[in-house]
Amino acid sequence: ATALVLGPALPGAGSDAVIPWRDLGKDKSSGARVTVSPLVTIRSRLVEQSDTEVFIVRSARPDYWRLTALDQFDGSAWTSSGTFSRASGKLPTSLPPGATTATVRQSFTITGLSSLWLPAAYEPAAVIDDGGIRPIYDPVSSTLTVRQSASTADGRTYTIESRVPDRDPAAIAAAGTDRSAELAVDLELPATFSNQVRRLARQIVGNRPTPYLQAKALQDWFQANFTYSLDVSAGQSNRDLVDFLFRTRTGYCEQFAGAFAAMARSLGLPTRVAVGFTPGELQADGSYLVRGRNAHAWPEVYLSGIGWLRFEPTPGRGAPGDESYTGIAPGQAESSEAQPAPGDTTDDATPPPTTVAPDAATEPDTSPLDTTGGSVGSGTSSAADTSRTVLAVLAGLLVVVAVAIPVTVAQVRTRRRRRLGTTPRGRVAVAWERSIDAIGLLGVRPAPAETPYELAARAARPLGNAAGELATLAGCTTRSRYAGDEPPAEAVDAAERAAGALDAYARNRAGWRRRLAARYDLRPLLGR
Repeated sequence: ATALVLGPALPGAGSDAVIPWRDLGKDKSSGARVTVSPLVTIRSRLVEQSDTEVFIVRSARPDYWRLTALDQFDGSAWTSSGTFSRASGKLPTSLPPGATTATVRQSFTITGLSSLWLPAAYEPAAVIDDGGIRPIYDPVSSTLTVRQSASTADGRTYTIESRVPDRDPAAIAAAGTDRSAELAVDLELPATFSNQVRRLARQIVGNRPTPYLQAKALQDWFQANFTYSLDVSAGQSNRDLVDFLFRTRTGYCEQFAGAFAAMARSLGLPTRVAVGFTPGELQADGSYLVRGRNAHAWPEVYLSGIGWLRFEPTPGRGAPGDESYTGIAPGQAESSEAQPAPGDTTDDATPPPTTVAPDAATEPDTSPLDTTGGSVGSGTSSAADTSRTVLAVLAGLLVVVAVAIPVTVAQVRTRRRRRLGTTPRGRVAVAWERSIDAIGLLGVRPAPAETPYELAARAARPLGNAAGELATLAGCTTRSRYAGDEPPAEAVDAAERAAGALDAYARNRAGWRRRLAARYDLRPLLGR
């Protein structure tokens, strides 16, 4: 118990480990990093963590505090991939040559972000003080994250400068589009993308001749014809998109940003989905307090000579500084409780309610010092001391076991899959194994004599939108098992994509109890 309390406060506690046990068993050859997309967690922040403090930022001007951009859409989800390198001093830019910018310095204190992404105004220009985070940077998506060995910056403060582009409405209106090879990924749509959605996008933009006018027409159409609501299910698939556009016309930023981006791509406009936070609440000291309710997503469209330009299809939201070309005033989620303006008083002079942190002053203080009125332990019996010692030892053992089981399970699973995934057939087998783990989070377990096709058919109803991914994976797995030759590269890629989509879908929909139980499932130690 003493180590748990004092350990994080010791000098050097935040430094890199002498023995990086978290990385044991990982394949370091690619430097790849797999994590849940921030778009998946937006709804939980907006609903379950609405009042949770995420970070505090000191800045001379408000902005959208951007985390990353998602540039890949496979018909199931928006994801990203990037090449990261150490972020130190001045950072490379993706802005076109000659772009005029304003330098904005921000100091972030991360309190409850719980993610590897580091917020910043677009686009980051220089790391002034990394606060010991030692971040890494992807210049293509303008994304800052914590270093490879870390998972969050919670508890840290860092200072960064951003080059915020000056937006000239006349230049934006006259700009063309760019379909170069570097932006090819920002134009891709899956082969299964709905022709009905393509026709709707063309109908909305009509004969508007320029990329800007087309993007603004899409934005204004969403703003005028849709309703903002959190009372909808999360989802980014082709089926979710059609349902949102043609049936419900109700959603939150995940649906608006994803639908805009997909429709813009169908028109030939390079587009991606950015994820981050709106400015937050301005405090008396000039800082901005950002809570879970400020989580947001918005589309970015690339225009020649301008670079990435954000639009705002979500009703009730608007980015500071963009109204000159979007026509939308700054706006964000309001506080859940109306606060009186400075100097205002109610008619009966009743003071406003005070919000108290859960661990402060709401529970009676029952510490030994207060209850005894004197020094602690002066009259304690040896039996009581022995009981406390035994309880402390048992608590320590429980903590060790609670940590050791999921770590051991993860190590065994990782090593086994590394050995198995050395051949194309083995990689398909690993993808199928990952899908079994994923659907298990939703309560679907394979029967001993069940074929992959039979399992996919039985799981269609509980999987809903992800049933097609399991069916695809079942076909790849069956052919891989019984074909004489190794499966082709495209089949392996399809299997791995389907497994990734299923994993993200299941973790997004499974309750916390099932996710916790999966961490302590000992079956991976016994093999398949």
